[in-house]
Amino acid sequence: MEKYNYSFFIIVPVSALILGLVAWRSKSIGTSMIVHALINSMANIVANFTW
Repeated sequence: MEKYNYSFFIIVPVSALILGLVAWRSKSIGTSMIVHALINSMANIVANFTW
């Protein structure tokens, strides 16, 4: 049985829709880029957090 990467089929489309909505509502791709950077930074902090 093959192992599927569910994050690719769930996280990527949902985040693309959210970032697209941010860009559409703000009428600027810069806002979407800032939100993307913040999300990546938070994910990096959580992934490298030592208990």
